[in-house]
Amino acid sequence: MAAFGARLKNCGVRCLGLKYLNSFSPASSGEKKRKFWYWFHYPVEYFLLHPVDFAVLLTSHDDSFIIECIWYAGRKYHSLNSLLDLYMQNRLPLNISTFPHDDSSIFSKLYRRGKTPSLSEKRDPVQFYPDGQRYTITYRHIEYMEWSFDFRLSTSYGPQIYDVRFRGNRIAYEIGLQEISVYYSGDSPQQRFSDFIDSAELFGSKAKGLVPGVDCPELSTFVGAFNIGTSLQPTEIINAFCVFEWNTGEPLRRHYSKSKYASNFFEGLQTTVLILRTILTISNYDYIIDFRFNQNGVMETKAFSTGYILANAYAEDEKRYAFQLHNQIVGNYHLHLFHFKADLDIGGTSNRYETLDITAHTEENPFSSKENATDTQGQIKRTLKQAESDAAYHYEFEQPKYHIFYRQNNTDKYGNNKAYRLLVHGFAKQILPPGVDKEPSVSWSRYQTAVTRRKETERHSSTLYAMFDTLDPVVNFTSFISDNESIVDEDLVTWITLGVHHIPHTEDLPIVTTPGMALSFLLQPFNFFPEDPAMTSPNAIRLELNKKNDLSSGVKVERYGQSPTIDTCRVSSNNFFDVINEDYSVIFTD
Repeated sequence: MAAFGARLKNCGVRCLGLKYLNSFSPASSGEKKRKFWYWFHYPVEYFLLHPVDFAVLLTSHDDSFIIECIWYAGRKYHSLNSLLDLYMQNRLPLNISTFPHDDSSIFSKLYRRGKTPSLSEKRDPVQFYPDGQRYTITYRHIEYMEWSFDFRLSTSYGPQIYDVRFRGNRIAYEIGLQEISVYYSGDSPQQRFSDFIDSAELFGSKAKGLVPGVDCPELSTFVGAFNIGTSLQPTEIINAFCVFEWNTGEPLRRHYSKSKYASNFFEGLQTTVLILRTILTISNYDYIIDFRFNQNGVMETKAFSTGYILANAYAEDEKRYAFQLHNQIVGNYHLHLFHFKADLDIGGTSNRYETLDITAHTEENPFSSKENATDTQGQIKRTLKQAESDAAYHYEFEQPKYHIFYRQNNTDKYGNNKAYRLLVHGFAKQILPPGVDKEPSVSWSRYQTAVTRRKETERHSSTLYAMFDTLDPVVNFTSFISDNESIVDEDLVTWITLGVHHIPHTEDLPIVTTPGMALSFLLQPFNFFPEDPAMTSPNAIRLELNKKNDLSSGVKVERYGQSPTIDTCRVSSNNFFDVINEDYSVIFTD
């Protein structure tokens, strides 16, 4: 009570909560025993933003647990009795914290507060389907424009999609989440040993019902899923997925031309994308997982982080790892890591993987008057990866490259391999050296990408035991690579690691927002089609003069049979397309 203004028992409205734990890995403790650090918090919303500087280490002993040691005020104590004796002798340095004033204005609660922005009484903009949805869902099968795929929610691994096809061409047999891990740093053992490998929580059970108007647009289609979890009976998760088509507000392509040779014209197509989304809430963090399908044959897998930070009680020694964010807390540095599997079938199951290495090339410059003049420029070097060890990729800024997958002898009329490119936005270095602490359980994080031969015995890169079996992982991802099998003309699987280094700051209170936290990888056609597949879209707009180079001839608007959406839901009398024939300078100038 003297240190925290609260008690564990007989506490009335001022109680301490024993609300959080993290496993103490055998790799860190040096003992093959089950150990957990239990943290104490104030039980107010949200409790992880109200920690107290007190934790206990529980160790398995026979069929029960015993308290092995105590952490308080930056020091380790061997027992509760030793801590109490020092307190009774007035020899215990007290780290005083106060019980939070629990009302709607407290910094940790999600109630609107602060000065209201101007015009905020007006509602958010919304999107709608002027002619109805352009996608269909039949059980777990989705068709959209020229895309088709199946989806499911795995109890162990979360969202997965299968048999992904564009224009009937299979791009991937399977794409799905494998693991999420978060590695913390700190002076206190609570943060120092908080290395979470989240599949232990069973990802499928952490998908909760999505909320229209926040998690997904209100006109989304919501699809439920079943989860087995720890019960023998399946549990239905209502609104586990949402599906919607989204206008991003960005051009997919556009060009304005003013030339006496090409005449004056404008052509462009807005970006609309189909999104399949689910959100996993794992303790304090919420992970948004999207599969996104573009009209130009590009498929993107995207992950966002939001939710509450895992705050730590303020102490001077924490400043090596954190910034102070509020009166009694700091936010410690941590690393979010995501691992995905992409079983690609480009033109079939016999594929090759090569990199297009972009290198500097210097040669004699015959167009310079200087003696011994040279010229340096970039060039492309094709490197076919022969075996799995060659295809384990560590990102190097000094060695840019494309990652290309294709079937041999499946070429276009110019001899180009009809390929797909893997493009990753979100590489992050795993700062732990190989083999240290819990790192062996996430040995996949040593590689930003890896390509292996598909095997039934290598279906997943992690397991629900990964957080606890660090000394001898049930799945050791390095074994996928160490047998060094050939990957030429084989059924290949690509493994992708995404990550973000997160140093919490005051704007992460009360909750982390998604801008800056998004990570993704894309599968992009690369010489697979003779031109941009989106050229078939009827939603493009072309503006040109009725007579070439004659500005007085008026402007022709080509919509390929589509009606302007603004006519369906008119919001302004100043319609661009109503005025350009009267005033061509709106788009074309002399």
